Amino acid sequence: MKSIIKDIYSSKTHDHPVLGIALALLAYFFLNFMNILSKYVSDDYHFVELAFWRFVFAFIPIGLWVLLTRNKEIAIAKNYKFIMLRAFFGTSGLICTFATLSYLPLTISTAIFFTHVFIVPILAILFLNEWPGIWRISAICIGFTGAYLIVNPTANDTLPIIGLFFGTMTTFIYAFLAIIVRKAGQYDSPQTITFYFMGFGVIVTGLYILISNDLSMIIHTGMPYLIGMGLSGLVGQLCITAALRVAHSSSVTLCYFTGLIWALLFGWLIWDEIPTTIMFIGMTLIISANLLTSWRERVNQKKAL
Repeated sequence: MKSIIKDIYSSKTHDHPVLGIALALLAYFFLNFMNILSKYVSDDYHFVELAFWRFVFAFIPIGLWVLLTRNKEIAIAKNYKFIMLRAFFGTSGLICTFATLSYLPLTISTAIFFTHVFIVPILAILFLNEWPGIWRISAICIGFTGAYLIVNPTANDTLPIIGLFFGTMTTFIYAFLAIIVRKAGQYDSPQTITFYFMGFGVIVTGLYILISNDLSMIIHTGMPYLIGMGLSGLVGQLCITAALRVAHSSSVTLCYFTGLIWALLFGWLIWDEIPTTIMFIGMTLIISANLLTSWRERVNQKKAL
């Protein structure tokens, strides 16, 4: 048990697939719960303000932990270029995520976010000179077909263009983030990565708060939701980073589709979002494409051994 815990906090990768899947399930629940809370209060807060409080209430526990344990190593990165690129794209992605949730229904937003998995192989051709095989190309086609059925511009003419724009930006940003991680490799511990990500986010979104001079949300009744949003985002961030430390990415991404299940459940319970039959078919195609991608990655990893 102690060795497993040590592996989670280590900067090196290890192989504990069951633990990795358990951490991934927790991560995707908390990350989707964060999205649900941000959606719930999006009528009262600008999406950049939501990102600011998400970072603040996530950074406070990390800062207290550093002070109490006097752990200065958390602020020492082995690859600052990688850390800052990850922080920049992570912050940009979070802002675009909250913007998308502000304009689009929860279920549709979540389904759009899923398509970043299919953009990664396309970007890999341009930046990593990695050409996808027939299985990956099939998964990309299936995934984008599913996304088209969900958005379906001919049937969903009520969806705001700006929401679709931010949703598209979110998928590309997270795809770029995946490329950065693959190109730079894993250098630092989950705590160090999270520390810089949260700190960078507080500074960038804090500048918007200062420029806009809008601090009325401090006394707003939605503050408990903002605290919950920050803490759930922090737990989710730590869990997914740790999951990728102790298990292969193919095992972790198998749990990715559970986010759509949570979106369907809470979208129905809170906002009475009932997907159409066409949307259900699209979601099924996206989940199937994700599972196909994960299965092929697992097969390729076994062949490489």
